[in-house]
Amino acid sequence: METNIRFSSKLMVVLASLTAMAITGCSSAIRHVTFSPVRVEVLDKVDRGEKLVVPPFEDFRSERSIGYVRNPIGFRVADVEASNNPVDFVQQSFTESLQLAGFSVQDKKPSDDDLVLRGAVMQVSGRYYVAVKGRVTVNIKLTKGEKVLLQETYHGQKNDLTASAGSIEFTNALHDAMEDVLRQAIPQICTAVKAAR
Repeated sequence: METNIRFSSKLMVVLASLTAMAITGCSSAIRHVTFSPVRVEVLDKVDRGEKLVVPPFEDFRSERSIGYVRNPIGFRVADVEASNNPVDFVQQSFTESLQLAGFSVQDKKPSDDDLVLRGAVMQVSGRYYVAVKGRVTVNIKLTKGEKVLLQETYHGQKNDLTASAGSIEFTNALHDAMEDVLRQAIPQICTAVKAAR
């Protein structure tokens, strides 16, 4: 009888601990993401040196925070913060990938004769609830004078089932989502430029 009481007491302590962990989360530390540019190389490139003006991308994100962690019962237990600017990360990733595709990217004020690529960042976010989910959404507009050569919204995503949701997992998911956007956008930009010649 005494053994059963001891076992029941220990079981109650374990269950109480597990419940507390589920409610508060195993860790409430902030996850920090440090972005580095993503470079994508495509097969179908433009002629090397094709001039392209890329003004600063605009920030149309509805949330300034880039994400959060939810515990197994759905409570938000930690935030995900960026150590550097998410919009700069998106623009730099586009710039470096465009350079690999043959463009000479310039950041000058556009003139009427310039080929211009404008970007609007709609989303850069990471979430965790059973899986780490990275999302990047960018609206791109390519113009030559008054003529619109390409206007498209690109959605990149990465879902990674994982037991942990640390800074590395969030960084990897967001970089993979950015790569997804670039693999869609860069070939279409090259095609639109070549078609406009």
